[in-house]
Amino acid sequence: MHPSKGKVEAIRAAPKPENKQQLQAFLGLVNFYHSFLPNKASIAEPLHRLLDNDAPWKWSSDHTKA
Repeated sequence: MHPSKGKVEAIRAAPKPENKQQLQAFLGLVNFYHSFLPNKASIAEPLHRLLDNDAPWKWSSDHTKA
């Protein structure tokens, strides 16, 4: 099993999410390839915290880095 070049490029070229719905869609794409992403859970943690019900939408450099 190996990742599709097209899907990997889609992840790399994905625009910055502008809201929680777009972030959920992006994370869904990334989660499909979780087995190829070492430390994915800890790296993506800031993105998941942004989806918390009580979290306001405020994109930061930490989110971009993740």
